[in-house]
Order: sequence, then C-alpha cells, then structure tokens
Amino acid sequence: MGERGPLPDLRHQFKAVMWRFRTASPWRDLPVEHGPRSTTCDRFRAWARAGVSQDLAAAVRVRAAM
Repeated sequence: MGERGPLPDLRHQFKAVMWRFRTASPWRDLPVEHGPRSTTCDRFRAWARAGVSQDLAAAVRVRAAM
C-alpha cells in the first residue's frame, strides 16, 4: 500500500511509453487502451528525472556483456 492508496501496476505505463517511442508518435496519439496520456506522460517525466532510462540502459549493457 502506497502513501496515497494502492501502488499502480507500472508495466501498463511502461508499455505505453515504449509504444510512444517505438512509433515516434506524439503523446496525444497514444491509443486509448494505454490509459490517459497525461498519466503516462507524467510518469515518463518522473522516470526521466529519476534517471530510470539510464539505469535500464546500463543494466542491458551489463547483461549483453555476459
């Protein structure tokens, strides 16, 4: 349980962010099945500020070097 309720399943938002970059589409074109675009965009911005993308890329590089 999070500070403001149950923790969301972030996989759904992660898939939405990946769809956006895979298609090179603007946030406004995010399909309805991915949920509200403002929520996904806000989550992406929070992840960007926290360095999540850099951490993921570093983990992929380490795994590829094995």
